[in-house]
Amino acid sequence: MSFIDFVRFWDHRLFFAINGLAGSAPPFLAWVTELGNVLVLLVLIVAGVFIWDRRGFVKKFPWLFVTVVGARLVGQALKMMVHRPRPAVCFTDAIAQGKVVVHTVLGLHHSQTSFPSGHAVAAFAAVTALCVLYGRRLWFLYIPATLVALSRVYVGAHFPSDVAAGAVVGIVVSLGFGLFLDKKK
Repeated sequence: MSFIDFVRFWDHRLFFAINGLAGSAPPFLAWVTELGNVLVLLVLIVAGVFIWDRRGFVKKFPWLFVTVVGARLVGQALKMMVHRPRPAVCFTDAIAQGKVVVHTVLGLHHSQTSFPSGHAVAAFAAVTALCVLYGRRLWFLYIPATLVALSRVYVGAHFPSDVAAGAVVGIVVSLGFGLFLDKKK
């Protein structure tokens, strides 16, 4: 078995384990997935930074905005380059033959490409940017970011490798912007 086959085997296995919960578990993760939506995320960041750091809001929010949107654009560029289909598309024949079940929760549209997860990119970019600006004491925000990533597998939109790559892209782009910001001080 090649390395690619090994990764694909475990990626599919984890996908079915997590996505299979959608058939029996309460739909909590289906709603958590919206926290990775860029517009929802930006509204939460505006509210949180404005409430928590009213004085620094004008200076810090533009950087947070550019970081999250920039990371999302990098993720979109990668999607266009990789062009990996979403799970429901990957397993179309197996679904038709009744060999597998892919739960798609909330009637999500799965015609776009899958790698990396844009929701994971945005969530991890936002949390990393907040940690860069406000310190490591906000580490706990990685918990909801991780739930957003898992939710994308739960709702049938992504493979685990898609969300893992999205998390890495979000963190790396955010840290890159953080280094750029640090050089500008």
